[in-house]
Amino acid sequence: MAEGQRVFSLLRCTGCGFVWVADPWTDSAAIYDDRYYRGEGSDPSVDYAFEYHHPEASVRQAEWDGILAAVSACEPPEIHVSYFTPRAMTLALEGTGFRATPRGTLPGDASILRYKILKGLRRKRQRAWQGWPWSLLTPVFHRRLGMGEMPLGRAV
Repeated sequence: MAEGQRVFSLLRCTGCGFVWVADPWTDSAAIYDDRYYRGEGSDPSVDYAFEYHHPEASVRQAEWDGILAAVSACEPPEIHVSYFTPRAMTLALEGTGFRATPRGTLPGDASILRYKILKGLRRKRQRAWQGWPWSLLTPVFHRRLGMGEMPLGRAV
């Protein structure tokens, strides 16, 4: 293990499947330093400095396009990483007075998936990937990643 890296322990609720970090690193100044924003920190697939200086070329443009399409359709976009399983999210929503409803497919999913895939492949620029048949790949990855399984909360 490289200097400055550490191993984290994850715990999972046996009742609902929710996962959390048992021993989180809480030194924000050390976590979010210049290296982090250049993609040299805890998440090497992120390079905020590049995205800030070249937003039109960044693969994150696909995520922004997808979020805009989802918001424009009056549906909440999936924009944040969480460790909720669909069952844990359903229990959390229902336990706080919301009705859990199936998410299904939303406008913008193809763009959001394109971003997630390119980010996972550590691609920074989207230009070379624009010609791919993302609308055909979306249903395959949607099922594989289980995007439609995560419920939406509706106020009761």
